[in-house]
Amino acid sequence: MRADANVEGSDLMKDLVALGWEALGRSIPSILANVAARMKLVSFTWDVPVRDWTLVADFDVVLSGTMWGHSGINTGGVSESPCGTWMMHMSTTGEGTIESQTPTRVTAHYLTEQVEGQAVSGLVFYPAGSSPDDVAIVEDGAELVHLGVDYSVTKSESAPGVDPMPAHYEEPGVGGCGDGDGGGSAPPQPDCGPRQYAGIATLLVADGTLRVLADQPSSRPWSECGWAMPFADPLSPPSSMSSCASAEPGGGRVPSVDSVFNERGTFEITGTLACSRDGQEACSASPSTGRSRSVESSTAPRRAAPEPPRDHP
Repeated sequence: MRADANVEGSDLMKDLVALGWEALGRSIPSILANVAARMKLVSFTWDVPVRDWTLVADFDVVLSGTMWGHSGINTGGVSESPCGTWMMHMSTTGEGTIESQTPTRVTAHYLTEQVEGQAVSGLVFYPAGSSPDDVAIVEDGAELVHLGVDYSVTKSESAPGVDPMPAHYEEPGVGGCGDGDGGGSAPPQPDCGPRQYAGIATLLVADGTLRVLADQPSSRPWSECGWAMPFADPLSPPSSMSSCASAEPGGGRVPSVDSVFNERGTFEITGTLACSRDGQEACSASPSTGRSRSVESSTAPRRAAPEPPRDHP
């Protein structure tokens, strides 16, 4: 705010009186110019809190990320003669990317609500065309938006396995020994390699942090390539935080109001999510390790559109 005060060289009453006599011969702009010429201004400035304003904008959300998953098994034992000692040491790895198929528009709205008599303010995201009351609240947080995504993943198997691998586990006792007759059929041929498949991802916000979860893809891109990926097979972000064993989230903080409503009209959220499990699987009584890493990032471009998050398992 600024105020100007005239402290010299102008007499308002004389100017008004002169205006009446001189109006016939002078124009109003010239009279005002004459008044201004005899003024000496002192300016004062100060800040005033603004109480009536709105911060709201639409953004296009785009999801982009990388994924990595790995499982390994390391076990051995003794079987009846003539089989003798046996050992299994192998691993399966999947890695690739996740990309949203099309931008999805959301609204960023800075709201102030009365909660138990106290004014509470915060930045809220919700699908464009809806309202904050329409946001679904689930176990993992507030569902911001659902996105159609494309996966591009390469799966491989290794024997002996590659790190990370669990410590060796020795089966107790003495096992049986087969006759080695596979029935005359040839062993299945591995079909490892790169594949593309589609799915649905969900961006959620909980405790000021954005995470990327996904429905498990329904397709089965590989039929004979090592073991299943841990936590999600085929490789994808976990379907819930509870299904992400030993979850280690990182980053993903929703930015400040200044960062969202900036002159560039874009913002980005980046983060990681790692799941891991080591130990003996009850179903197979053999030691295994499973690890999955997920990195998410959300970018918001333009005041009519943000870019979203990324995901890496």
